[in-house]
Amino acid sequence: MSRTIINGYKKVELHPVTQSDKTFFIGIIPASDFINSYTVEPTEYDIEKEKSVRATFPELSEYVDNVVRERQKNLNVNNWLFRLGFQRRFDKKRVKEISEFLLKDEYPFFPNSIIATCDLINTVLGIDGDFNEVCDQYQNEEGNLSFLENKEGKFNLYYPLNRKAILVIDGQHRLEGLKKAYCDKPDRMNPVKYDLIVSFILDFDRSVIARLFYTINYTQKSVNKSLLYHLTSEFSKELNEIVFLHELVKSLNEKKGSPLENRIKMLGRTPDASEIDALNIQRHMMTISQASIIDYLMPCVAQKREKALIQPIFLYYFKNEKISRAHDFVYNYFSAIRCLLPEWDDPRTSIASKTASVGAFISLMNLVFIKIAVDNGISKIMKSDQCIPTEEISKNIEGIRSVDFREFAGESSLGTLNKIKNRLISSVFSVNEDALESFLNAFRSNYSKKFAEWLAENA
Repeated sequence: MSRTIINGYKKVELHPVTQSDKTFFIGIIPASDFINSYTVEPTEYDIEKEKSVRATFPELSEYVDNVVRERQKNLNVNNWLFRLGFQRRFDKKRVKEISEFLLKDEYPFFPNSIIATCDLINTVLGIDGDFNEVCDQYQNEEGNLSFLENKEGKFNLYYPLNRKAILVIDGQHRLEGLKKAYCDKPDRMNPVKYDLIVSFILDFDRSVIARLFYTINYTQKSVNKSLLYHLTSEFSKELNEIVFLHELVKSLNEKKGSPLENRIKMLGRTPDASEIDALNIQRHMMTISQASIIDYLMPCVAQKREKALIQPIFLYYFKNEKISRAHDFVYNYFSAIRCLLPEWDDPRTSIASKTASVGAFISLMNLVFIKIAVDNGISKIMKSDQCIPTEEISKNIEGIRSVDFREFAGESSLGTLNKIKNRLISSVFSVNEDALESFLNAFRSNYSKKFAEWLAENA
């Protein structure tokens, strides 16, 4: 193992590993070197990368400075959402357990690897070749870009002596445990003599890296689906169904005056006390997770199902990248609910705005949208620049006033959702619940089928 320092860079010998025609690299790095060169926050890491670009290409300085300023805003202590990286929430108890394991166990091994990435001079700046030659072209003492050298199939990674040079994807707690063990008992834990196995995922889009981490760790209780959706969307360069719905949900949660403003637990969790104070929000108002509402909305953009009752009402908008049209309808729809149900804003005494009810309302929304579209001309509604106004939606769902949500309190989530959905449909369409199945079959033939035929021709 080589730990050579050249021009402010540390050299690490890497061994390529190929799996399913894709390659990553394994390296062995002393803990003392690694713990002084990593971060777990993508935004923080990217700020340092932009500085590297600016130093190498001064003509881009104005553009880069603007980018850095925007990302610095995201690192503001008040913006809790953007301060979270790939990792689970920092767990002090877990760090303590790891520290004690390192200090007390007879075999304090970490045989599994830290997973990390770093942006490369090779790809970001388009500079390649021998590292010594690269140093002549790229001279930036503050930059955090690394360099991957390939000498006839022998790979070396050169990373700068910079705390933000490596972005850790998985392994934060092991690293923090190492640091704590050294601070508590420096005579017993010497990080210079403790090697780490590091898997480097290099030259892949960040969204691929985020998906990789969650594919590996998703079965663990501490990793939540909302965070998976969030990171897949934030780091993706392509518009897929999850990105489309993530942007829609994020806007509904952030837009001033939205009926869902600060009501969605982004990343699947409620902010802690300090974050709530900084954001001036109320914990009890956050009644639904990001993942739940995305899952409920997914049928709205799923591929066409010609004979189904529920149709992908936003598929046309998705195909034409019109997120705002879908957003505006959902915004107006829940605004209508808010106007008709004052209890929407009182989740302490009513379940009207809690998870099961929101899921039921979204199921109803699909039918209401289809009915309005078919009754008023599908092309007219779908291709119009104007969204269906709140007042029009209110007229179509006025029957929800008669629903007593207290009847459904305390039941299981799935059972509650189905019961509320059936009651809402019965109330809105003035159908006895005993005749609901016949009504839905007729709706499928008279409305859903027509909407599906229009989608087949236009989406």
